[in-house]
Amino acid sequence: MIVKHASKIIALGVVLLMGWWVYGYFFDKTIACVNVKGITENCYYCGDVRCSVQADKKGDLSLWLDGQTLAQNVRIKADQECPPFTIPTKTLGNGKHSLKVEFADATFNRNKFTSMSDFYVDNMPLQAVFVKTGTPYKVFQGRTLHIQFQVNKDISSAYIHTLSRTFECFPEAKNSKIYECFIPIECEEQPSEYLFSVDIEDKVGNTLHLDNKFQVVVYPFKKEVITVTA
Repeated sequence: MIVKHASKIIALGVVLLMGWWVYGYFFDKTIACVNVKGITENCYYCGDVRCSVQADKKGDLSLWLDGQTLAQNVRIKADQECPPFTIPTKTLGNGKHSLKVEFADATFNRNKFTSMSDFYVDNMPLQAVFVKTGTPYKVFQGRTLHIQFQVNKDISSAYIHTLSRTFECFPEAKNSKIYECFIPIECEEQPSEYLFSVDIEDKVGNTLHLDNKFQVVVYPFKKEVITVTA
C-alpha cells in the first residue's frame, strides 16, 4: 500500500513538473536579464578588453562589433557566463565603436533581449605642450598668472601644483584641446622665481607630467603714509 501511494505521488510530481515546463516553454513571455561585463557605456578602453555575458535564462547569444559578427547563436546556460571573448582595441581605430548584444531565450516564443553599448578606443600616446614657449612666465605681485597648455586628445583631468597649492585646469572653450589655469598671486608674495608642475591624466589612465617656472615681479603699489598724533 505504501509503495502504491509513493508511486502515485511520484507520478503526480512528474506530471506537475512536466506541466510547469510546458507552461513555461509555450507561455513565458518575460525577457531575460542579461549582464554584459567588460564594456561600459561611453567609457574609454585601450589594449585587449576581456568581456563576458551572463543571462538568468537558457538561450542563444549573438554579438556584433561595429556591425561585424563576433558570435552567432552561442548556447549558454542560465546563470552561467558565456565563454569570455576579447575585443582587441589595437586593431580598431581610435574613437567611437559599438557592441551589440542579442539574447534569445530557449522558449517557444524566443523572447529577445537586445542592447547596444557605445564605447571609445584610445590607444594614442598622451602628449602635451605649453602654449607659451621661449618667453618665461612673469607675473606682478597681486595679479593672476595665466597658464595654458595643449593636449593631443581628450583628457580626464589636469592639475597645476605650485606655491604649496593645487589648481584645476579647464578647457578654454567647449571641446577645445587647449587647457588653462588662472593662479592668483598674493600681494605679499616674495619676488622670486618659482617652479610649477602640471599633472595630466587621459581617459584610459595614462599620465603625463610637465615642469616649468615663473617669476613673481615687484609691483609698485601706491603707498600712503598716515601720521597719527597723540
